[in-house]
Amino acid sequence: MNVRYNEEQMNYNESLSKTNENGSSHLSGMKPCRSTNFMQWRSNQSSATSNTSNDTSNNHRSLYSMTIQELVDYEGSAGIPFIIKTCILEVEKRGSKVEGIYRISASTSTVEKIEQFFDIMNINNNADISKMHSVIDADIHALAGLLKRYLKKIPDPIIPQELYSAYIQISTFEDEKIKLDKLNDIINELPKANKITLLALVKHLALIAENEKWTKMSSGALATVFAPTLVRHNSLHPQEEIQDNRAKTLVTELLFKNYRLIFNIA
Repeated sequence: MNVRYNEEQMNYNESLSKTNENGSSHLSGMKPCRSTNFMQWRSNQSSATSNTSNDTSNNHRSLYSMTIQELVDYEGSAGIPFIIKTCILEVEKRGSKVEGIYRISASTSTVEKIEQFFDIMNINNNADISKMHSVIDADIHALAGLLKRYLKKIPDPIIPQELYSAYIQISTFEDEKIKLDKLNDIINELPKANKITLLALVKHLALIAENEKWTKMSSGALATVFAPTLVRHNSLHPQEEIQDNRAKTLVTELLFKNYRLIFNIA
């Protein structure tokens, strides 16, 4: 996501155009009969490429190169990542009573198109914000799919990998109060942005579950969908992940149903 805080706000297409113009000027200065001119041109090209690369690295980082906390810091936000906030608001606006929301898949190409836009947009640019509204005005299942896709692809999940074992272990306790206390301990260990984001997400999913009459999505069904994205460990063998799925789903359902107690919300 391209976030800039200085006056030099240039969109993606303008940047490409400028690069092409620079490339054309260098090419026009070549004289094929003189090797020295050719070497000078190559040197200039290398310099231009290096400068462009440095500019890109300073002003653009992929959505999927950052954790939740890193993205919030990068955006200069005290809340949740812009992409998550947008998806939640849009689903609540158009999909909170849609049957199968978060279960029915949208067209992969549609989800990828929206994803690519979020990856290059400048959230501080009014023109990009205006364009975003037309981009996201698609099948609401595509926005739901994008939220799941984002949570699945970030390098560290909302429940960080270091807390994976503790989260899974909660399912082994018999007493529900102990389970809730253990979940509260995990929530209090989360990075600030992860905690705020998780609370926003579970409140949103509680609304979807409250509308089960229309959505056909209970807390259990939503836990089945979201547990693998909220809690995962990149070093585990796929078979181990599958073996942990039941435990993850049970604990996640408990979290969804009891989030007020777990987050100490009056």
